[in-house]
Amino acid sequence: MAIVNGLGEFLKKEFVIGIVSILGGGLLLWMGRRMLEEIKGVQSFSQEEFLKESKIKIFPLIWCGMILSLSNPYWSLWWATVGLGYMMSAMEFGLMGLIAFFVGHISADFLWFSLVSYGVSSGRGILKPRIYHWIILGCAIFLFLFGIWFLITGLRYLFKISF
Repeated sequence: MAIVNGLGEFLKKEFVIGIVSILGGGLLLWMGRRMLEEIKGVQSFSQEEFLKESKIKIFPLIWCGMILSLSNPYWSLWWATVGLGYMMSAMEFGLMGLIAFFVGHISADFLWFSLVSYGVSSGRGILKPRIYHWIILGCAIFLFLFGIWFLITGLRYLFKISF
């Protein structure tokens, strides 16, 4: 609702994009570091053992996911541009059209990420621990690189620096 009522224009401002990019980059770097710390302690693929041994609990992961989505500059830009266009189209059908769009979009996200979660969970028996460690290391490196890219992008927006 906030995007339809003007937040979209605010999110398009270069200063806002720069700040969100820097915050998102910092969060990605933090997540990469946490992945490296957690992977050292993972000795088993048993979900129960992992959750028992892990410092990470399920509820904080939900908050981390929400913060990650909100701090991702592309999430904000998508909603300020493409998402806003979809919402404006949905508004042709009034408030019920907007509600239908939102429920449909969130349901599709939920379905997709449920399938991804199921795939990851059911793949535990296929992967050997050593391969799993290499995959997590690769993902952590990807998060570091992506985080650095976000930081550079944010600085470019804030200071009009060209690299």
